[in-house]
Amino acid sequence: MEVSRLTIPLLNPVMDFLSAHEKSCVSLVSHIVSDGMSCLPPPDMHYYVFSDDSSIFSPGRILAVMAFSDGGLVLHCIDPGVSKSSLAPFVEKLLSDFSLFCVLGEKSGTDFIASIAEKLDFRQSSFFDYTLMHYEPKAAGTLPFIRNGVSLVKCTEHDANDLFPLQKGYDLEERLPPGYSFYPSACMRGLEQDLKTGSVLAFRNREGFMAKALYNAVGLNWVQIGGVYTMPEYRRNGYAHYLVRKLSEYALQKGKKTALFVKNRNKFARKAYESAGFVPDGAFKICYF
Repeated sequence: MEVSRLTIPLLNPVMDFLSAHEKSCVSLVSHIVSDGMSCLPPPDMHYYVFSDDSSIFSPGRILAVMAFSDGGLVLHCIDPGVSKSSLAPFVEKLLSDFSLFCVLGEKSGTDFIASIAEKLDFRQSSFFDYTLMHYEPKAAGTLPFIRNGVSLVKCTEHDANDLFPLQKGYDLEERLPPGYSFYPSACMRGLEQDLKTGSVLAFRNREGFMAKALYNAVGLNWVQIGGVYTMPEYRRNGYAHYLVRKLSEYALQKGKKTALFVKNRNKFARKAYESAGFVPDGAFKICYF
């Protein structure tokens, strides 16, 4: 087996490999795509290609692709037919070279990487199990009726302050792992970064913003919806359904399919997504260290 840093000659075969599994690794793909074209990742993301035999110009059969960020995030895509034990020594070496905060991706791959991390004395602090879902237009129910006085808004950076209560609620309820502190400045930075994508849709009334959703990753053939949050007093009104449905329809108009993942314990959110046309499509997991 060979493990190589991602280089320009490897981009096309890597994208061919990832395209076959993209719905479960949109975040991984998103860092090596720009304006619909493959590209090398940013300096803080380090991509490694696992293959059964390769050279810098001619890779063998690709078995896995993993990315390690300077901030401790690990993203992965492992061929389901590969014996993960054959990857273990190489993954162990890579993990020993990087800091580790979070492993995110398809469940069996996340469990595999987390098990190696624990052998290296990285202590797992928490984990969340999710269901991966994808949008099927034929499965969508009736679009919810939106009452008078509620407007659908495509948000810009000028909306950051007004959107902050929604983002704070999302961070506290959905994003931050147990035991981690909430920092308003970090929350605002994340929100501003989301707004730069131009994909944040939200509902607002005279009192302020009520619900939001966005693309948190844009790949080659897929987008991933995330950051979905409705203020508690406005829940059960179909706002999440409407937002993820509209984002999925917009993606289809651009020739892309849509995926998202939902916590297994969040039955209400899953019901909303199912009514919007999302169908279960596998297991997803995030582990924190």
